[in-house]
Amino acid sequence: MRRLSRSVLALATVLALASTACGDDEPTVYGVAGSEVAQLQGNLLPNQILGLNVAEEDVAETLELIDNTYVDQLSVYSFRLGELLQATLQVGHFGADAGGAQAVDYWKDRRFRLGLVNNIGGSAPREVRLGGNPVWLTTGTNQQLSIWFHEEHFFVLATRADFTQPRSLLRELLEVTP
Repeated sequence: MRRLSRSVLALATVLALASTACGDDEPTVYGVAGSEVAQLQGNLLPNQILGLNVAEEDVAETLELIDNTYVDQLSVYSFRLGELLQATLQVGHFGADAGGAQAVDYWKDRRFRLGLVNNIGGSAPREVRLGGNPVWLTTGTNQQLSIWFHEEHFFVLATRADFTQPRSLLRELLEVTP
């Protein structure tokens, strides 16, 4: 469980919003405080996928550490084979007010998405298409990362480097729509 918290914190830190409005007075910080980030509504995933037990994790304590983020809703799911964590899926919803002076639908902008993707992982992301969807693949410490977007939601799948079915799990999860 401790390892799960670290990976959530790492992503939440990447999502921390550092933009401020231009002006002569006090800068205005846009975004959502981590303590205000809610869980996504509804149960997005079944209890099992590819023989892995799926559970939604409580990440409220980790989110409390974040000052400002682009997301107003976030859920994290674990995929376990017995007690062994094989993968996690983070599903976030971009907040309407988090873009500040940017366009209302800032999350549609390809440059915004690529900026986010480039800040996740430890290697240069590679874009592939699966089922017509663009998915960015990169790596982290002993894990493979897959990042994709669906409307105002983003998904980050982290699988263990030695997990034998990362593409199969990714294909299953590409079908998820919040």
